[in-house]
Amino acid sequence: MVMPDFIGPNRSRALALSMAPKRIHSLAIWFCTFSAAFALGEQAKTDRLPEPFWEKPANRKKLKDDRAVLVSVNTEDVKDRQGNVRLAMAGAGYVNRSREHAFKLSQEYWRLQDVSDHFKTVKWDPAKSELFVITEALRYQARMILKITPSNDDVAKKSRIGWEVIWGHFLGMKGEIALESIDAKTTLISLRGNYEAKELPLPKVLMGFALEIITQKVAEKMRTYIETHSPSVTSSPTPTPTPTPSK
Repeated sequence: MVMPDFIGPNRSRALALSMAPKRIHSLAIWFCTFSAAFALGEQAKTDRLPEPFWEKPANRKKLKDDRAVLVSVNTEDVKDRQGNVRLAMAGAGYVNRSREHAFKLSQEYWRLQDVSDHFKTVKWDPAKSELFVITEALRYQARMILKITPSNDDVAKKSRIGWEVIWGHFLGMKGEIALESIDAKTTLISLRGNYEAKELPLPKVLMGFALEIITQKVAEKMRTYIETHSPSVTSSPTPTPTPTPSK
């Protein structure tokens, strides 16, 4: 691992991870989901997503030449009357698979338990486009239901998976996973997520650099999985209804 780059505001950190052949570091398709799982937040306002910092020429060069993965986790005060705090997470990296391959595999959410043991329970309800997950790290466990909205544009050679937490921890958090064709065998996958609330009640043990390390570990497994597995012939196993949230 190289030393972290610093991007954005003073409290923004970015990890630039070099890509060695025997140890493939990766961009986690679900690092936003995973990171969000360890909060006990209230309803949030999340209309604004982080800027795509990887579009800067120097960062684009790292993505291409070094096969780097750039990840940024930033907290900052929001200048509003409510005195909110914003948590912004973003990242990007290249995957050596076609966009079509990565897009299909990224939507096979039931595979998350095969990717990482941090996902204790995964239930996908295709009828509602809802994903129920129970995640765990450092003895902290959280539950969420996410509304998933995929879209695909073959003309623009771009695909998108939008998501919003509609129940559970980090209620109201929104984000997107974007996939862009670089060439027939390479895809740029980027993630952006945003959450605003009066407090960010993540456990102290998971704040800051620890959150980035956990993200990195999940990312390593995720990219390896995408590059070494193929989408299922069938679209999904037997559908599992998401649990009905208690009021």
